[in-house]
Amino acid sequence: RAAEISAEVNKREAEPDKVIADIEENVLPALQAKYPGLRYAVSGMADEEAKMAVSIIVGFGLALFGIYALLAVPTKSYLQPLIIMGVIPFGMIGAIAALTVTGCQSMMDERKPVIAVAEMKPTAAAAATKLAPTGIVRFTQIGTSKVLVEASLSGLKPFAEHGFHIHAVPDCSGDGSKTGPHFNPDGHPHGDPSRILRHAGAMFNLKTDGQGMGTTRQTVDTITLAAGSNYSIVGLPLIVHRDPDDYVSQPLGNAGPRVSCGVITLQPTPK
Repeated sequence: RAAEISAEVNKREAEPDKVIADIEENVLPALQAKYPGLRYAVSGMADEEAKMAVSIIVGFGLALFGIYALLAVPTKSYLQPLIIMGVIPFGMIGAIAALTVTGCQSMMDERKPVIAVAEMKPTAAAAATKLAPTGIVRFTQIGTSKVLVEASLSGLKPFAEHGFHIHAVPDCSGDGSKTGPHFNPDGHPHGDPSRILRHAGAMFNLKTDGQGMGTTRQTVDTITLAAGSNYSIVGLPLIVHRDPDDYVSQPLGNAGPRVSCGVITLQPTPK
């Protein structure tokens, strides 16, 4: 007489292997003692896993034997193949370790920030406006498509706004007019920095406090610090104007004279 008993194990509540082990240890011995001659066999998933484990062991053994045979023929030796096969695991460990170290180093390099700085100084046009704008503007690459711009300049008009743009020609000499038009690789008309169609180098105005200290922190998605890109701003001039950009007038927003200028310079990557 044969009886088949089946059950579904909720893997969230228990592990199938542990359930079977518990039955074989605590249930089946008592049944065999009560019913002499009782035999049992485990089937289902547990049986399949056991067969798979045997297959893996057999396949691994055959693979080792095949490698041994392939090495034994050219070396004409029974011992040398064993020596060679004994070295293989150490070579694999070394390769895995090297890949791990290289991967970690690569991840660390990717995490290093790409930063550029513009040291802003007054142009010849600043004296006529009785301004002396100086300070530092920091550019930090965010991912592959955005740049964080952080500026802090003194010597500007109190409680005012000043046009704040990246221009096309890196020449801060004289009154700053040699810096040319706004950086505009796509040839768009000038417009509000919140709109898609605008000059790539046009940003929101710099706002000042009662002491004439101008600050801004804005993320720009039309520029990059990546070398070789048409939208790279490294090496280009940053201009602060006397007046606010109205975001409408062509081609420069009617922002007035260029009172401060600084060339955007890539900083060494920290080690």
